[in-house]
Amino acid sequence: MNSLYTVNVCLGTPQQCMVLSLDTGDYWLWVLAKNCNPCHTAESKFNKDKSSSFYSDYQKVYVDFIDGFIFGYESYDYCKIGKAKTQKVKFCLATQDYELDSFLADGGLGLSTGPGPNYYNYIESLYMSGFIENNIFSLYLNDNGFSDNQPELSSVLMIGEYNLTYARITEGARVLIDKPWEFSIDAVGYNNSIIKIQRNCILDSSESFIYGPMDDVVELQKIFIKNYECGFENHGFLTCKCYDLSFFKNIIVIVQGYILEITPQSYMYEDEGNCYLLVVYKKNDVNPEWVLGMPFFREFYMIFNYSEPSVMFYPSVRSREIPDRSESIRRWVIITIFTLGVVVVSVSLFIVYALYCKNPHRWLNTSVRNRAPN
Repeated sequence: MNSLYTVNVCLGTPQQCMVLSLDTGDYWLWVLAKNCNPCHTAESKFNKDKSSSFYSDYQKVYVDFIDGFIFGYESYDYCKIGKAKTQKVKFCLATQDYELDSFLADGGLGLSTGPGPNYYNYIESLYMSGFIENNIFSLYLNDNGFSDNQPELSSVLMIGEYNLTYARITEGARVLIDKPWEFSIDAVGYNNSIIKIQRNCILDSSESFIYGPMDDVVELQKIFIKNYECGFENHGFLTCKCYDLSFFKNIIVIVQGYILEITPQSYMYEDEGNCYLLVVYKKNDVNPEWVLGMPFFREFYMIFNYSEPSVMFYPSVRSREIPDRSESIRRWVIITIFTLGVVVVSVSLFIVYALYCKNPHRWLNTSVRNRAPN
């Protein structure tokens, strides 16, 4: 179930273009050096010798992800994304990466903020240079290719602006944060059960799942096991028998008094009558925090504001209310009644056949007597 949302990014003079993962959970823009070894397989790597504007002080950089890590050094060069202006930025030129064999992009575009006052990502640099009026970006991620739903609006990263066309409703939840893009979760709930947690949370668009501390996730899994026919498969996912996602309810996340809902179309992966819960726990988790990945992002159109800082959450145009169950229930009632009828008839015929086999002469004599004239 590996997946990524990517953006085309060009670096250097002349430009060398690569496909990078959108990553709100980290601040580094990173690409693979041409001589990177060992490194995951990538379509494009950056050749510093072919860029006349490249500069590096060769200060070492180590970046740790949930699924792996990279080594490299601080570098500087011109960067351009889409129609936005070209801007000189700091980035990590990776010379080694580990445990990223399944990574599907050439690198990553970090959209968080750096650790100090002298680090500015691409969007912040555009704002400081006066190329964009608002120090914001907005993000809409669809589920095309993830589910069997009809094609939706294309995913979009908007720099310095937003467009509520991507929102299902115009009233959003404004969550203030201390550090991009982190905030505290008050509780997680499902089916009238609330798990009070008071945990730190990170919005990370590069993660395929929603991760949580083991204790919290196990409590959530228990609720599903109690209400549905669920168990654990070989890969450790909680797997529930399902024929229709409408039988599941929304997972709720409570933040600063707001209730943010995640529909089963996002937190479940349906495949051949099985539904896999995309809320998992991190093994050997040193920091007990939540990471809200792609299943969460597919529910909301988000506006990220560096200046406040804050995040606005709008239910996105792809976010749906749970469909009416009545038609599904009616269909399954009819199927169940028909199945029971077939079973009853089959059992009756079997009993008759068994009695006949036990004493066929009695049945034949009875048959003859019944046909004899009065």
